[in-house]
Amino acid sequence: MKEFTRRSVCTLLLLAGAFPLAAAEAWHEEFEPAQAEARRSGKDLLIDFGGSDWCAPCKWLKERIASKPEFIAEAGKHFVLVDLDDLRRATSKMPAGRKERYRALQQRYGIETYPSVVLATPDGLPYARTTYLPEINDPRAYWAHLEPLRRRGAVLGAALKKAAGLEGAPRAAALVDGLGVVPAGFVTRFYRDQLEEVRRLDPTDRTGYLAFLAGRAAIDGVHARAGGHGQPDTVTLVELDALLASGTLRGEALQELQVLRALKLMAAADYAAAVDALAAMIAAHRTGTRFDLGDLRPLNPKAAQAIAARLATAREPAAGALGQIRALHLIMENELPDPFELSCGEGFRASWLARPILADAFGRRALADTAGLEGEAKARALGQALEGTAFLRSGAIGEMFTKIFAPLGKETAHQYLPKRYHGWVR
Repeated sequence: MKEFTRRSVCTLLLLAGAFPLAAAEAWHEEFEPAQAEARRSGKDLLIDFGGSDWCAPCKWLKERIASKPEFIAEAGKHFVLVDLDDLRRATSKMPAGRKERYRALQQRYGIETYPSVVLATPDGLPYARTTYLPEINDPRAYWAHLEPLRRRGAVLGAALKKAAGLEGAPRAAALVDGLGVVPAGFVTRFYRDQLEEVRRLDPTDRTGYLAFLAGRAAIDGVHARAGGHGQPDTVTLVELDALLASGTLRGEALQELQVLRALKLMAAADYAAAVDALAAMIAAHRTGTRFDLGDLRPLNPKAAQAIAARLATAREPAAGALGQIRALHLIMENELPDPFELSCGEGFRASWLARPILADAFGRRALADTAGLEGEAKARALGQALEGTAFLRSGAIGEMFTKIFAPLGKETAHQYLPKRYHGWVR
């Protein structure tokens, strides 16, 4: 289960973890000299966008992986390493103008979450992106994670080289073979000339790539207006339903739309419809194309099976609203993949958006269902309802602890509460 301590991980003010000397020498701290070396050597660029004195995952990536000799030795065979560590503490000293240069590069590459590890050609054209992954703390394992992403650069280069010797539709198909391994956001930002060629040479979109990009752009536009994970109320359910009805979305973009719909339905207290939206999210996985890279919302068979089991439980007649809310809560926290689980910044985090909504809804429903009980009998019933959950102390959940459990005292309250909530009554 995801730990709720991760929710505050980006607000921690941490001591900057300095690289060991040998590691620091392996990493460039300025982009221009790194790019010049990449062009001389023919190596690609590995760019780490972070902030190790304010973003805990950035510090962990630096300490646990990027500074390790075994990672540097392997990565250095293929990449020129660039550490763009955007420090923010007043005590952190950066050379004059460096922060401004870093911020310009963040804007250029569209970086909104940290850490972001970008792989790019010697000319600075990005073709893959990843982040710190909590399940990968070993430098060799992290390199194994990067290796398939590195190979995308080779596929891109070979396809563009092939396209140079072709004309017409075959040229368009070769260009699509290359662009198709690059995240859509990078394509529209950095590969506009190639994309315009595809549009000109293949106006009927025989490859389906232009339709894929249009769908991706539509859902990215929704995320942009929703303000990352901060302001979902700027997008309405009516708008989302209209986009769904347009039939322009497939694969990961359609999955993300259904997750957004589920969030809006949760906020509207239509929990049965939210359950249906998540079921449709699973089904949307079958509509994916070869251009869905799995970088944004990978839904593996194990996660899909677990979500389906939760949804089946929620649809049982005996589940009621409380059972539906519980199932939605557990799906959002435990099974729904979150590519930005341990990232700082504005990445879309469905679980973060769902937490206050479902905590308040669950607390209110549980209090309503136990309205006829008092004292320890009420505490016992509420404790049973909380079993297996991992809510934040907010909304009606907080009210439940203030009014029901706290007056009982620590020893009595702990008799009825699941262990993970014991710290809330001291």
